[in-house]
Amino acid sequence: MNELWKGSGRKMSIGKQCLLLSLGSFFFGILFFWLFKNSFIDELRRMNESISVTAKQSKPLFAAFLYVVLERSKSFGLLWLLSVTKLRLPYIMFLIIYKGVGLGFLYSFFILEYKLLGLRFCLYYLFPHMIILLPVFLLSFYKIIRQNRNHMVLTITILYCLLLGASFLEVKVNIPLMGTLY
Repeated sequence: MNELWKGSGRKMSIGKQCLLLSLGSFFFGILFFWLFKNSFIDELRRMNESISVTAKQSKPLFAAFLYVVLERSKSFGLLWLLSVTKLRLPYIMFLIIYKGVGLGFLYSFFILEYKLLGLRFCLYYLFPHMIILLPVFLLSFYKIIRQNRNHMVLTITILYCLLLGASFLEVKVNIPLMGTLY
């Protein structure tokens, strides 16, 4: 029992640290939303209305795909560019915290705005593209933190191809699903 409180001297694995950091930032995003919702709820509702108008308009598949790939490639490319510097760990922590707070904030808004239907918004926002995208970033984090330089170009190429597949899935499946909710 004493070891439980003092610790056994073993370090926590990288995966557990990332999971705790993401869960903590997700709950912080929820807390932030509920504490300050009165100051920006009108702006969020106006933004949601403009998104609903945009979602009902059909965009060419290729243009939407390029937009999603560009957005996903920014964080992926910066992650791998910073992997050769000392900023790799702070950027990984920043990225995990940023995404966690953003998701907590977004989900709180969906739940407040749409009640039970908000759960469908959350589900349509994440699946199925996140089934591919999450392992891409987790494997990237693992390779960068462990500084495993073996077959780095092949690893980045395979992970980027998976990122492209996830982006295509997001455009082909998630965007039409979100359009049905508006």
